[in-house]
Amino acid sequence: MMRRKVTGSSGFTFIEMLVVSTLVVVFTSILVVAYTTSSHANRDRRREADVKQMQVALEQYYEIYKSYPVANSVSSLLSNSSFTEFLQNSSIDDPLNTGVYKYTVSSNATTYQLGYTKESDQSQVFVNNIGK
Repeated sequence: MMRRKVTGSSGFTFIEMLVVSTLVVVFTSILVVAYTTSSHANRDRRREADVKQMQVALEQYYEIYKSYPVANSVSSLLSNSSFTEFLQNSSIDDPLNTGVYKYTVSSNATTYQLGYTKESDQSQVFVNNIGK
């Protein structure tokens, strides 16, 4: 009687392992890019909401004091207690604390420009006073 030699082995070949690991790397890369893009967009939406809230507070401040608060930055604006009383939410801060908010006021305090730098494409978004 002749014995048959079993040549098959249970397991994966090198090529199969290479294909699977390549697919895992590709899918992981896609997920990382999607997560990063989503995070940038979420932080930009938060900045937009903060700027809108500050704009409303600036207009309310103007109605009372007949001028906009004099400050050379958003951080000094937010430390002005007569301005912060008009804010609905006192926790206005950049999600990454990178100082992307900008605030300037005219020399006679009757116009302002308020904005931020978008994280997603580094463009700048500004709003001006509604016009008094």
